[in-house]
Amino acid sequence: MNPIRSSSTASARPVASQDTPQGSETPSAERASRPETRGAGPAGIPGAAPRSAGANRTRSTSSERADPDLQLLKRVGTFVRTRYGGQGEPGTEGLGSSNIVKLTSDDYARMKEADRLLTQGRAEGRPHGERGAQNCEELSALTLTVVKGARKDARFVEAGPHGIVALGLKDGEAPATARELGKHVKISDPWAGVVARGDTYPNKLAGAMQDMADEGKRIRYNDPALPADKPELAKKLELANDPHWQSLVLDSPMHVRQPE
Repeated sequence: MNPIRSSSTASARPVASQDTPQGSETPSAERASRPETRGAGPAGIPGAAPRSAGANRTRSTSSERADPDLQLLKRVGTFVRTRYGGQGEPGTEGLGSSNIVKLTSDDYARMKEADRLLTQGRAEGRPHGERGAQNCEELSALTLTVVKGARKDARFVEAGPHGIVALGLKDGEAPATARELGKHVKISDPWAGVVARGDTYPNKLAGAMQDMADEGKRIRYNDPALPADKPELAKKLELANDPHWQSLVLDSPMHVRQPE
């Protein structure tokens, strides 16, 4: 689950999701891999793929750059990611996501503080401030709040354990999975930094997650196949290109939330 950014969105209310941690306990898999020294980089992370030379797997085509819906989603997504994405990236604010982490002491500490803020904010039923933390649910809710001012057909979509925003779904249209989205649907996934047509979203998501993995980033997520009564065992920590997580997002039943 890289990193993720709206502003005048105080009305956006975070909602829970499988890919957002529900507590502050450190999963056993994380404890086993917690770094002991500062400054460890991707080269020191077991299984990290070498960074590709200048690869841009999420680059837009000329037709995508000319699509006004995609450009709207891109502008809003960039704003949301910049304002809330954080994670130490230049020009960003906030602590970023609590389910994306590099195995360094500094980033692990950032992730734990983001986890604390998310848990506290949800318990108090309030949105997070500008220097708060945002996972996919929060980032997509913030994106939706901004986009629906211009597009009444904007919808929040649950793709398995993941939250995204869709434009262009017809009344009553309910694709079974994210792989079945048509090209008339436009997707914003601010958590992954992806804006794409529905038919290209699976490949764009895979490219974004590979880029994260190349940077040594790992994702935490709940695996529904593991014991739900033991969340410390159900929480997984894998390289961002983990195929099982991508399959949960792309092949699980989709749910389109209707506007309130």
